[in-house]
Amino acid sequence: AVAQAVATTLPDAAVFNPLADAERAERLNRTLLDGRARPGSIRWVSNQNSRWGSCTLSTGAIRISDRLQNVPDYVLDSVIVHELVHTFIRGGHSAEFWEWANRAPKAERARGYLEAYQEFCQGGGGE
Repeated sequence: AVAQAVATTLPDAAVFNPLADAERAERLNRTLLDGRARPGSIRWVSNQNSRWGSCTLSTGAIRISDRLQNVPDYVLDSVIVHELVHTFIRGGHSAEFWEWANRAPKAERARGYLEAYQEFCQGGGGE
């Protein structure tokens, strides 16, 4: 379902592969979330400067910040899993939400990576 509804907002020269991204989300959903997520589409966007990803609950559309294009796979997987969990756990970041989101391999390490990236690579105060 995700593979059929994939879109990208970046130029053709970008290194992103929408079909591979959809297949990645489907694999993560199947292997980590027991197929519970209901993603509608997944795409890279250039207009998210304060978030790593977002999800529209009514459609399951997932958007991933293009700032993540060069992060390690485990970091991207963690962000995708986080957004996938939003499609079936409503009400924000509850304890139940984090139980599912933390199923991503190296989830805690990925959060640390993103915190450091925000602080030192995105002008959040690092030198």
